[in-house]
Amino acid sequence: MNFKKIFFIVALVSVNAGYGMVKSLADSAAQPAITHMLTAMDTPQGWAGVERHLNTEEFRAKEVKDITEALVQSGNIPWFVKATLKGHKGWINSASFSHDGRYVVTASNDSTAKIWNAATGQLIRTLQHQDWVKSASFSHDGRWVVTASRDSTAKIWNAATGQLIRTLQHQDWINSVSFSPDGRWVVTASSDHTAKIWNAATGQLIRTLQHQDWVKSASFSPNGQGIVTASGDRTARIWNAATGQLIRTLQHQGWVQSASFSRDGRWVVTASRDSTAKIWNAATGQLIRTLQHQGVVNPASFSHDGQWIVTAPSDHTARIWKYHTARIWKCGLTDQSVDIKLQLKQLLLQTKLGELHRRGQALPARSLSHLYPIWQTLPRNIKNDLVRQFPLLNIRAAIEPTNYWPTVIAGGFGIAALGAAAYWLLRK
Repeated sequence: MNFKKIFFIVALVSVNAGYGMVKSLADSAAQPAITHMLTAMDTPQGWAGVERHLNTEEFRAKEVKDITEALVQSGNIPWFVKATLKGHKGWINSASFSHDGRYVVTASNDSTAKIWNAATGQLIRTLQHQDWVKSASFSHDGRWVVTASRDSTAKIWNAATGQLIRTLQHQDWINSVSFSPDGRWVVTASSDHTAKIWNAATGQLIRTLQHQDWVKSASFSPNGQGIVTASGDRTARIWNAATGQLIRTLQHQGWVQSASFSRDGRWVVTASRDSTAKIWNAATGQLIRTLQHQGVVNPASFSHDGQWIVTAPSDHTARIWKYHTARIWKCGLTDQSVDIKLQLKQLLLQTKLGELHRRGQALPARSLSHLYPIWQTLPRNIKNDLVRQFPLLNIRAAIEPTNYWPTVIAGGFGIAALGAAAYWLLRK
């Protein structure tokens, strides 16, 4: 994509409309373009210029698609609740999708793991341990579920029948467990300061990975060649699964509660007691983004299609979660059938509201009314979620022209009155 051409077009708009959208014509990345578009949303004149040029031939589908993808990948679009899973009687310690996205398995302090229909929230099956269940996940083919418990065991179950297949033993609590992508291996994380790799078919111990404190979670990379572990020693570590060699260390300021790879293996997401979740480049260890919370951040993981994140709360002080529930979240992306230029505008609007929320700004009435044409294209549930998620913004008062219909009606009466007057004059 030729972003220089885009910035040149936007620069011309700046000259003609008198607002500063472009800081450098030499920029060739999507993020500066997004930044300037978001800035332009502050004023009717600025946004009118952006809309005008988004609708010209220079902004073809590919250009708009690339900017849209960059916006989605930026992680700044608000996420919304799709379904709430209710039925556990204790804190939920982990939640993860099946590979096909049809099911979710949760692990709870009520000594059970539960399998749910992800679309409907219906409870499918309950798996029982003797103590808190700290972690649960599916095998790649969805045939098996593996659970980890404070009873120092990990158990492999038949997902369809609930039959117990195999039990794996540690010297202390097992906090996390997951399959390798090919289903041949299982990795467990324990309070005995180790993560262990097991043969799933035989239960044979293959390798032990050492930390300096409790190991809170462990999982394979999508290609099965790496393992990422999270520990009370305030680090997440990436290992070579075949040799056990330590490849990279990721640092937090508090215990790292969980760590997992994205589906393409490019990213690792970590969750910590330092009130943050962090996204990292798996190859370089570079910190990409920090997500701030008001309390302990517990397990967070990507869905297999990369569009979803499933999270679970560990205490009632978490800002957006409810006690004893897990929630499935979807990116603010609205509808694949929506025109791609309209979709970009919708995502820009959602991102702008999130940005204003982070600034702590209360919006004056009708201050964003020029964005109402985009607002009204959002699905009702997304609009309602935005209003609920950012209550201090007074979004509806800022965007919706509350006096729209009275104005239209008054205008209609005014036109009718003028018409009647003109008719009367002509008759005379």
